Amino acid sequence: MWMKYVSFFILSVSMLYLVISSIIFSFKFSLTAFFLLLFFVFGILYALVAEFKSIKTSSKSNSGFNFLSFVSVIVGALSTYFLNIYLDQGSIIAASLIGIIGSIFFPKYSLPIYTGAFVGMISPDFSHNFYHICAACIIAGFIYELSKEIFVGTGGKLGTIAFSSWVITYLLFNLTFLHPAFNYKIGYELFLISFVGTITTYLLHNFFLKDVVLSSALISLMGALILPVLFPNLKNISPSLMMAATFAGMSSIKRENFYKITFTSLVVPVFFICSYCSLGGVGGKLGTIAFSSVLTVEGIFNLLKDISSRN
Repeated sequence: MWMKYVSFFILSVSMLYLVISSIIFSFKFSLTAFFLLLFFVFGILYALVAEFKSIKTSSKSNSGFNFLSFVSVIVGALSTYFLNIYLDQGSIIAASLIGIIGSIFFPKYSLPIYTGAFVGMISPDFSHNFYHICAACIIAGFIYELSKEIFVGTGGKLGTIAFSSWVITYLLFNLTFLHPAFNYKIGYELFLISFVGTITTYLLHNFFLKDVVLSSALISLMGALILPVLFPNLKNISPSLMMAATFAGMSSIKRENFYKITFTSLVVPVFFICSYCSLGGVGGKLGTIAFSSVLTVEGIFNLLKDISSRN
């Protein structure tokens, strides 16, 4: 039972670290976004409290440490890192390819492989060495094993595991996050990209392909290849936003119905824009954006439902 609480604390704190950083930036960027994020925080906290209560009442125990899953996280991270940094394929294409390969050839371990792929999605501008990526993927492997029974079916959870591993590595080795400048015009395109990425992934894995990793990886890869051509003015951020949206779309239909996931697709761009200049360069940030968005909508819907039932 204690493993659930430890993993819950790690994922929640890492996610809130990014959310709070986004709120601080949004205060300088846009007061509208600032107050909107403050409202979103109520949803996130309400969802976290509900998840914590479900852990306390759950009779399920952790299924134990799976060494092959642990190794799969490490393999996914190092292979993505190699494609991304040494073969210069870029983080999104690299992670998508590893996700597709893992889903087709190793379906039993596709989830831990995809989790590891997010660890390897670091920027070449991020100051690090090979020991740092090794430390991050080992930490991610342990967190993955600890968190198997929490936030089940919540989109973005795997990316948050990867991001958490980098936050811990950052604290251990005193690394420095990147803080890129946001120089893009905000328009309907961002919300359209997010909507398409979220909904197509959600429909694919819940109704058609039935494989959550393959659904996300395929849409992410297509986004990386097509979106820079369709939106040349957004070519540097549109693939990243699409991938973040696919992570939100990885939510299970048992956890997020179609109405919830539609609202989630509108929240993702807000978190994406407000977090753009904070805590950059490391893997898992896009998944954490999706995780925050899913919990926001889930918490708000549950809060409204509880208020309605009491009345």
